[in-house]
Amino acid sequence: MKTPKNACRLVGTGLLLLAASVAQAKKVDYVDVTKGDGIYLNHGKVEVSVVNGEYAQITSGNTVPFHLRMKAGCKNNDVVKTAFVSYGQENVSGGILEASDNYQVSLSNQGMGQTMPYTPAKLDVPVNRLGVDPVKMCRDMMQEKLGQGLAKHQILNAEHTLGALVTFTAVAGCGKWHESERTFAKDTFTDQLTVVCKAGAAAPGGNTVQAPKGPITVVPLGGSGQIQTGFNPLVIAEGEIIAGGMKNFVGTCPAQLSMAVKIRGSGKGKVRVHVVDGSDKIWESVPLDYDGKQGWKQMNFFYNLPALPEYLNTKKDRSFRLYVELKDEKADTFSWSPKGDLDTFSWSHTCKPSVAVPMGGQGGVKLAPAVPGGDSQPPRAVMPVPVKPLPASNLQAPVPTPEPGTPQRIAPPTPATPPMPTPGSLQAVPVQPSPKPALKIAPINPAPADPSAKTQ
Repeated sequence: MKTPKNACRLVGTGLLLLAASVAQAKKVDYVDVTKGDGIYLNHGKVEVSVVNGEYAQITSGNTVPFHLRMKAGCKNNDVVKTAFVSYGQENVSGGILEASDNYQVSLSNQGMGQTMPYTPAKLDVPVNRLGVDPVKMCRDMMQEKLGQGLAKHQILNAEHTLGALVTFTAVAGCGKWHESERTFAKDTFTDQLTVVCKAGAAAPGGNTVQAPKGPITVVPLGGSGQIQTGFNPLVIAEGEIIAGGMKNFVGTCPAQLSMAVKIRGSGKGKVRVHVVDGSDKIWESVPLDYDGKQGWKQMNFFYNLPALPEYLNTKKDRSFRLYVELKDEKADTFSWSPKGDLDTFSWSHTCKPSVAVPMGGQGGVKLAPAVPGGDSQPPRAVMPVPVKPLPASNLQAPVPTPEPGTPQRIAPPTPATPPMPTPGSLQAVPVQPSPKPALKIAPINPAPADPSAKTQ
């Protein structure tokens, strides 16, 4: 069966267009978006207050601030002609950007060159464009706790923190500076929207007053002095990663870096603290008792920076995040804090190679002992060198000098037994043979002739 020529032409044209789209998309080298550098107390935070005994009003403002940063780069001498961060998902396919009505913030230094370094992007997202209803979240939380058996005044007496995941998209477009055409690429970042359901109580007359802050609510019931002790759920509202001012570490690796975390909240129970880097766990605490009365609680730990080849003489950016698991005093298991990411610590490290330290001797080098923060090898053990005995021909016992006039016999000298090396000796010292003494042979005088002997 033959394929029509028009069909072949259409397929060929489609392949050419697809190849052209792929080639255009390759103009964008990279795009990256992440959380802004620094600590922002109101980042992604919404506060909902109580009116007439119900969660009803957003009191933190009409917008929610999110602090991000973005960078991008182009290939083939193209320049960054478009750069923006959007609240929500953007559709980019084959280098083509689809239009959307998402809330966006354009960055000011676009079109300045082939690359754009990390540039801050603050998005004041309108409350009505969040995609979630913070007031409804607080009301749903109240209904859930009422279903668990808590009284309404017990719920309103405490401040509750809820969380919802939101997505940001960074889009970069690259092209020739003198042309209008450009190709696009994107990167996404998932962040946390924090909703704080403020404490409050319905007062007589319908007005709302702030409930006193405290872990226990005591309500008189009357009769025989009975009282009911209210239950205040465990909530961790704040957290911080502390690194002693370390922002850019430069030193020998492996290194042991001292860090700490601190948390603060209300209620009573147990906490388990986690520090993560992406999907990698950096540190996890053991379960610890926590009582809101104690305020800030600090925990110290060490991060062992390994000596990986890709770290050597290269600056690596890191981002540590703080999460907490909670176990209320009335709970049986741990659960993740709805507040999510309590803090983010952005830092960098550059590992340097260790240097061998000369320790004396003729051209010899001895490695210094390994210390925390260096990659020196431990000193090698000195092993004793076995000593080989010298040949017997080189060793001879001294021969006593004969007395004058005494006949002597010439006999071969008896070789002396070589000395045994002492344990641990490093080198055998050859024993120099003593000079052979000259032997004097005394003349043997003939006995006097016997006069009675006969002569033949």
